[in-house]
Amino acid sequence: FRLKPKLFSGPDFRFHQQRNFLFMEGDSALFGTLTPGRVSGFGFTFLSDHRDNQLNAGSGRMFRLQMGVNRWSGGVFPKILLDYRQYYPISRGDIALRGFLHHSGKQTPFFDLPLYGGDAARGYFLGRFRGQKLALLQMEIRRTVYRRWGLAAFGGAGNTITGSESMLKAIKPNAGLGIRFLADRAANVNLRLDYAWGMN
Repeated sequence: FRLKPKLFSGPDFRFHQQRNFLFMEGDSALFGTLTPGRVSGFGFTFLSDHRDNQLNAGSGRMFRLQMGVNRWSGGVFPKILLDYRQYYPISRGDIALRGFLHHSGKQTPFFDLPLYGGDAARGYFLGRFRGQKLALLQMEIRRTVYRRWGLAAFGGAGNTITGSESMLKAIKPNAGLGIRFLADRAANVNLRLDYAWGMN
């Protein structure tokens, strides 16, 4: 629901089911916690969005808070997600910053744990690391170099842990470079090609 310009809030409903797992020889022993299950839950989302463009922001900020309670056959667990993004315009480009936190309770099934990697932490495939708590910081510098063509450099660090482990132990950094092509001037939409490095 729109509370006022650029401010939104509303309920969330979740349904997530995992079944029909196929293991390669020997993998079932390594992934004993990966069992079929069904998760259902409810919560709410709060969103404050002051970006100049939702798809390819160059200035402004965005803050999102999600909180919910979930249930499956193994118990009840909470989920809390915080996502903050800030964009600063510079000459012929911009600087993008992001901080992200994701907490899930002790009873969370393996298949519903927060995932580290993918688009949020380029250089690690999504799900390479997972745990009850996830935190990351990312920065990207984007600059137009010739007509519709641009370059980007990005990097950051983060981690995912379980239990009482330290978030600062075994931090997982990433870095990379990218090419941007402005495919739609009116909507300010880019096509992109990125190459990223991770530690694992």
